Amino acid sequence: MTDPNFKSGSQESFDSAWKIREEASYIHWGNGHPKNQIQLAFQNHYQLFSSIHNNILLSNDTAVLEVGCGRGSLSAHYAADGYKCTLLDTSDQIIRTAQHIFDQNSLNASFYVGDAENLPFDDNSFDIVTSIGLLEHFDDPTVVMREKLRVTKKGGWVINYIVPRKRVGVQKWAFFFNYLLTIFTRSRTKSCSKDPVYRTKNAIEDYLLFASSLDYSDFFVSGTYTYPMVSASPDFPFTLNPPIIEKILVKLFILYLSIRKILTGKSPWLCNEYFGHAIIVAFKK
Repeated sequence: MTDPNFKSGSQESFDSAWKIREEASYIHWGNGHPKNQIQLAFQNHYQLFSSIHNNILLSNDTAVLEVGCGRGSLSAHYAADGYKCTLLDTSDQIIRTAQHIFDQNSLNASFYVGDAENLPFDDNSFDIVTSIGLLEHFDDPTVVMREKLRVTKKGGWVINYIVPRKRVGVQKWAFFFNYLLTIFTRSRTKSCSKDPVYRTKNAIEDYLLFASSLDYSDFFVSGTYTYPMVSASPDFPFTLNPPIIEKILVKLFILYLSIRKILTGKSPWLCNEYFGHAIIVAFKK
């Protein structure tokens, strides 16, 4: 049964998770080699998204919208590569955080506070519309998906990265290490305590059912994020380890991904939907 204090897509649950937290100022984008496992993950997210919308030629006017942008880690990759970026979130607090992060890193974008179910943009405004960690917070995401398609240009892509509730998969490999880190961290700080954020258990087949009434010409679906999160707080918001630990993890995970690519013959960031942390559900308009 859903906690009545944390409704699907509620602004309150997100604002409470972002308040007075060191993690709120992290950006999971690095101008060069990733410094930690989450920067590496977002690098792989961006590479995967780019491979999906590779039919769209990059120019100074190629427009990207990230809905539910958070601190803007994905959009930072697009902005650094020259895309015209727009970031939208329901939380004024996190939009201010994203603006500050972009200013600090000399990245350009437009920022909006708005509702994912009623996007404040004209039809056919963007070449690419993305979200990371958004749709799972809605019991029925059909309206959000319809709005994202509405503002997408014909031939453009809507790419949804979704993190269902209570997935184990590859994360079981790090259970013991995460348990030890949690015990160690809690003995020193309360930084890992956080309010719950509501998520659904919807799988790929559920999202395709939600999308059955929508007007799209093609789609791409898969599981994704194929290495475990090693942290005292592997859930949102993510708590990083000391830099030396993160540096070692990055090297290990890069090696792992290289081996996985050789063995599978495809992107090492793709997998069975019940193995990875998340799923990709993408539609071409």
